Amino acid sequence: MLPTPVEASSTLSAINIDPEAAADAYRHRVIDPFHGVLPDDAIAKMEEQLAGACTTEIAAFDRFAALIAGGGEGPEFDHVIFNTAPT
Repeated sequence: MLPTPVEASSTLSAINIDPEAAADAYRHRVIDPFHGVLPDDAIAKMEEQLAGACTTEIAAFDRFAALIAGGGEGPEFDHVIFNTAPT
């Protein structure tokens, strides 16, 4: 998912990072290379360790960091505002 332009502004784009989707993609990116390489019990342990709330937070921030870093994933921006839920 890439930032999309906001209709009311010619210079503003927005993205809503879905933390669950980000966590799922993160887990696949971390675990998938080890399928067929490590034993099933090791894969299960990795899946268990990446099942918590911390993984969701890390994955959402990882997605945000990828947007800041650029790297051909989409347009580059001069400024980024990161809005989070109150804690």
